[in-house]
Amino acid sequence: AGLSRLRPKTYRLFDKGAGLLVDFSTTVCEDAAGHMWFANRDGGVVRLRHGAIKTYDAIPDWPGYSAVSVFPLRGGGVGFTCGSGVYRIGPAPDAPVEKIAAAPPTPIVRGTHVARNGDVWLTAGADRIGRLRGEKFAAFGAEAGYGGGEARAIAEDAAGRILIGTAGGKFLRFDGVRFTARPLLPAENLGAIQAILVEDGVTWLGTEGDGLLAVIDDAVLRCDAARGLPHNNLTQILADDHGHLWFGSAGGVFRVNRGELLDCMRGRSARIHAIAVGKDEGLKELSCLGLFQPGAWKSRDGKLWFATRRGVLTLDPALELATPAAPLAKIETVKCDDLAQPAARPLRLTTRTRKIEIDFSVLCLATPERVAVSYRLDGFDTDWNPAGSARVALYPRLPEGEYRFRVVARVPGETAAESSDELVLIVVPLWWQTGWFRLAVLATLAAVIAITVRAWSHRRLRARLEKLERESAVERERTRIAQNIHDDLGAGLTRISLLTQSAEHAAAGAAQFEKIYTTVSELTRSMDEIVWAVNPKNDDLDNLAYYLGNFAQSFLADARIRCRLLMPDQLPRRPLPSQMRHHLFLCCKEALHNVVKHARAREVSLSIATDGDRLAIVIADDGRGLAASASPRTGNGLANLHARMAELGGTCEIAPGPGGGTVVTFAVTLPAILPLP
Repeated sequence: AGLSRLRPKTYRLFDKGAGLLVDFSTTVCEDAAGHMWFANRDGGVVRLRHGAIKTYDAIPDWPGYSAVSVFPLRGGGVGFTCGSGVYRIGPAPDAPVEKIAAAPPTPIVRGTHVARNGDVWLTAGADRIGRLRGEKFAAFGAEAGYGGGEARAIAEDAAGRILIGTAGGKFLRFDGVRFTARPLLPAENLGAIQAILVEDGVTWLGTEGDGLLAVIDDAVLRCDAARGLPHNNLTQILADDHGHLWFGSAGGVFRVNRGELLDCMRGRSARIHAIAVGKDEGLKELSCLGLFQPGAWKSRDGKLWFATRRGVLTLDPALELATPAAPLAKIETVKCDDLAQPAARPLRLTTRTRKIEIDFSVLCLATPERVAVSYRLDGFDTDWNPAGSARVALYPRLPEGEYRFRVVARVPGETAAESSDELVLIVVPLWWQTGWFRLAVLATLAAVIAITVRAWSHRRLRARLEKLERESAVERERTRIAQNIHDDLGAGLTRISLLTQSAEHAAAGAAQFEKIYTTVSELTRSMDEIVWAVNPKNDDLDNLAYYLGNFAQSFLADARIRCRLLMPDQLPRRPLPSQMRHHLFLCCKEALHNVVKHARAREVSLSIATDGDRLAIVIADDGRGLAASASPRTGNGLANLHARMAELGGTCEIAPGPGGGTVVTFAVTLPAILPLP
């Protein structure tokens, strides 16, 4: 007939089968004599005494026969609320039902709480709460700092202060005069606070939809369904004498180890392990409401009572939490790429394996619902993984190395009820993944790189030598051309000049010979300039400055204009290609020519200066200035200046001098520094 299990029953459900008129019960409490009382939705008030249920008959002032909240009275007996007001039942077994006239009849009081001083606190609709002290009733509203909607939970802290949780998510504290709000989570839409429990320095708050909050000094911690809570809608909270918290929720009654819960809230663990009451015994899901208080009660014998839609549930934590035997955890099979592997331990694999599947089982016939199973692969996982009902662990391709797979089954809160099993996996590399192969590849790669670099270096050196050889050939050709021009053409022109000057001519031909002499002199000077520009020995800044200075002094002396040279004692050694020297000289020559021709100056200054890689040549005169000089449109001189400097990548600026005259500035970027010889 199969396998059966016998175990002690730890709970009892009081419903219609046990003597209630209807199953739906809203609240539960215990009186001073140790008797339990239930408020039944359509079945009035029920007393449980020595296992016997007694239902009280309705009276004329109690027409609806529907009890909402039941609470113990300080002098004995109980009070209860309904649609027509607040009533009292005395401690005697046959005490009648009496109405408390001091309490208002409306609205319906859904929640009550009896303080240690005997005050009875009652919900009084939206944004108000009432207090019944003896035969006097007082209501508190916005004038006393109360707000946040109807009170859903009422409790008392160790100092005797009343704590209120409202439908609007407010947590209020009453100091005897006013209510003050205690800030909770930064979320603006915190659900209603439906349950409050104060114990051991922690105030637990059960919310509608936001899980559980723990207020510890100035900190507010939270746990919800994402971290293992069975339901986020919590309606009641009780603490037993064994270190567990019990919760009533919209999804039933469950328990969590208190220390485990705090560890999870403080970030020491990822999840909690909650146990639902009666789930393994076939008890259907119980729904606990959050509109009515007290919806749960801890009796003096340590039993816990919960009012639910299906009746009043009572359980004994001492029986429920009896230490079970340790569950048996065992690793069953290992599959690599869906192929079963032999049961050898340790198990050797290769890095070719793409998928590893480890099946394990946990045997616990006594309390399977309390078993928490987790697994971990040391060397791959950073934390323990909670196992689902499939009891299988899947891993992708693993790199080479040694791994240890462990599976642990335990009963939360019971350190002795734990068992584990483990398996060692050794992943060996393929031949092309071994160390010697990698070293060989690295050595080959290094050799290839060295050969490539050497070939590239030789090719670059060869190209540089060829370039230097071509440049040397060009310089030799420039030197030869300069020498030929100077030796052949220069000598011939000089001879013609001497012959024309020394010959005796008639008066009619003297003017023609003078023109021949002047033309030959100008050609000789132009030839000298060309020779100077072509000769590679002059390709530096010193030669340019020296030649410009000599030319300016000679040219201006013929025009009877004083020349002032402003140059540093030593110019930096910078290369100047022939084209740059030639263009700079022609620009300066044109500027000096304009001075002589148009400026009517008495003195001209020529300055050469460098600033880093910038060369500046400034020609300034004391003449009549730009406005009085000939228009630049009458010739191409000024346009040529700008064009030549633009070709060099430089600038030409022509501006009036500070004391009159004109200032011409040529600026250009110098080439790189010549290498040391």
